Amino acid sequence: MKKTILYNGRVYQSRGHFAQALLIEDGVITAVGSNEDILAQRAGCALIDCQGRTVVPGFNDSHGHLAMVGITRRRVPLLDATSIDEVIRRGQAFLREKPELARDGIWGMGWHVSTFTEGERRKIDRRDLDRVSTDVPVIFSSACGHMLACNSKAIELAGITPDLEIPGGVIEREGGVPTGVFLERARKPILSLIPATTEDALEQAITEAMAYAVSLGITSMQTNDLQTTADPKLVLKAYRSVYEHGKGLLRTHHQVSFPDPEALRAHVREDRADPAFQGDRHTLGPLKLFKDGTLGGRSAMVSQPYLDDPQNFGVEVMSGQEAASWCQTAAELSVPVVTHTIGDRAIEEMLAVYEQYFPDPANPLRNGLIHCQITNHALLRRMADRHIVVYYQPIFLRTDIDAMKGRIAPEIQRESYAFKTYLRMGSPIALGTDSPIEDLDPFANLYCAVARKDKNGLPEGGFYPEERLSIEEAIDGYTIGSSYAQGQEHKKGRLKAGYLADLTVLDRDVFTCGVDEIKGIRPVLTMVGGEVVFGQ
Repeated sequence: MKKTILYNGRVYQSRGHFAQALLIEDGVITAVGSNEDILAQRAGCALIDCQGRTVVPGFNDSHGHLAMVGITRRRVPLLDATSIDEVIRRGQAFLREKPELARDGIWGMGWHVSTFTEGERRKIDRRDLDRVSTDVPVIFSSACGHMLACNSKAIELAGITPDLEIPGGVIEREGGVPTGVFLERARKPILSLIPATTEDALEQAITEAMAYAVSLGITSMQTNDLQTTADPKLVLKAYRSVYEHGKGLLRTHHQVSFPDPEALRAHVREDRADPAFQGDRHTLGPLKLFKDGTLGGRSAMVSQPYLDDPQNFGVEVMSGQEAASWCQTAAELSVPVVTHTIGDRAIEEMLAVYEQYFPDPANPLRNGLIHCQITNHALLRRMADRHIVVYYQPIFLRTDIDAMKGRIAPEIQRESYAFKTYLRMGSPIALGTDSPIEDLDPFANLYCAVARKDKNGLPEGGFYPEERLSIEEAIDGYTIGSSYAQGQEHKKGRLKAGYLADLTVLDRDVFTCGVDEIKGIRPVLTMVGGEVVFGQ
């Protein structure tokens, strides 16, 4: 039996309650208390002196794309580019410096109009990306991942004709000619130009992403890598290989997307019966659906039209009939459902489907809504009455505060990103980053949850500050709240006896430091199941 004691720490238990030390036996916390009480059991134990540092449960990112975090590290980095010209320069530099990676095309992700502080503030289009190359396809996805820009070569190779229309998507045109901007399902022909990722490349991407995650104190990741844009069997095989070879540094819980309900049935018959997914390291989770688009692309389904595009109410990526078919199948199979919903109309329509096919208001399957950005209090109350889990990404406020200006009416903004209101309604919230849409960094995310400011630290008093979370509420949402979303709150997300020894030791006290300091905090040690996966 392996036994470890962490002592001389400030071990977070719950709001206002801290211990000094804890005892870990075979990956599980068996005792928590004072230095004196825990060190009295030191015989046969490895000892770790926390040197007075704060210890919190390991962060559980409730929604992201872990494999994509690794994959995007081999593509053009566009996050936080400050101008269209900078995006072009980054693409040109990639082509010049990494020709072996650009042979079949140039791929990138992360641009956002709200970060363009120099030059024109508009979407990138084919004319911009033709300046990167006219010989190979150039495809740059926006930060939200629901909109992309491509060059003329990509349009040509994808066979985009003047009259092509794709249900559930938008091809932007000027004078009937595609501008190179594609939204939602219309992205599929362009994305098909990107060569399929090999199993070896996937394993490498997953391994690199896991190493990055644990360096940030993340010990669990609820990841949507099993999507219709990739071969789910190949992705699962890569993940299994990572764990079988002892390289699975953190716990993963898959949010799974499929092309049709029959594929979900096959998944339940074949994959969910596999003993490889019966442990607590690598597990299969809910069905993941997409109802609408994004705020940045003006494709989120809203009940009032966008102020700067008065004929636009967003894009219905999944029809009500499709949603009903998916949820009926999931209910029959007792599979939980989580759905991407950003606009209030998308939330309302999806909630109606949940109410029909999952009638128990206790929500025993832990069905949830991911993002849930544009809301109103009546809608939140209706959700809370059914105990709907909301998967929030506070870090989206870095760019969305600016993106809403002139787009969403102030009276609607006031009741949106309503973290505190939903929590006060007694409802579960689970925090995450949707990385690589935003960086995986939990401390930047915590900062946005408690400060409610954009990347420039504005507005000064915070964006509708009544919706700020306390640091304890934010950490709980990132730990025990995210574990609740998985149905694992009884064994993960707290530093108490009987819980898995997933934790991180911080370089400063997140509970007492200034708000602006939170985003600079870094772990000095991370443990998963009592094993040190980062640090000493």
